[in-house]
Amino acid sequence: MRILKKLLILTLVPALTFMLMSGGGGKKEGKADLGNGCNVVEKNTTLVLYPFYTPPTGRNTAWGATIPAVPSLWTGAQSATSLYDNPSTKYYCVVTVTSTCGDYNKSYTWNAVSGSNNTMTVPVPENVQFRLSVEYWEQCGPYWGSNSSPSYKRGLWFSETNQGYSTTISISNWLFLRSENC
Repeated sequence: MRILKKLLILTLVPALTFMLMSGGGGKKEGKADLGNGCNVVEKNTTLVLYPFYTPPTGRNTAWGATIPAVPSLWTGAQSATSLYDNPSTKYYCVVTVTSTCGDYNKSYTWNAVSGSNNTMTVPVPENVQFRLSVEYWEQCGPYWGSNSSPSYKRGLWFSETNQGYSTTISISNWLFLRSENC
């Protein structure tokens, strides 16, 4: 009996060690490889951004009907190339696409499709879920405070969605995050 135990231990321990080191001894169905072995396949999608209309608290009523301030993405103006590129005359819109697959993380400055101000084509993962985030900073101006005491600020609106691939992705739900002095 003792010899049998020793033989079992001597044969099973190396076999179990090998199985555990090679991934647990079996295929894990339904789970994606989220490590370096995860490959993202990109495919273009068309983003459609719908404007937001509700003035946030603190908005100067003289400018309240114009959300966001003009010029804007929806009037055909081009985005600034960074947050601080001409903040008094340009809005800034950045689209970020992320996925846990392979640490996928790419950002794109808004660049409207010719002939359509509110659409842009960007590559997104076709084969895995991803998060699409859009930040919209209006240009700096007297859009905040009161008519008698305006404050020069710029507003930040944000939208985010988690989803899989689609040929068109529409963004219509915006959250006002804050205004910042300029």
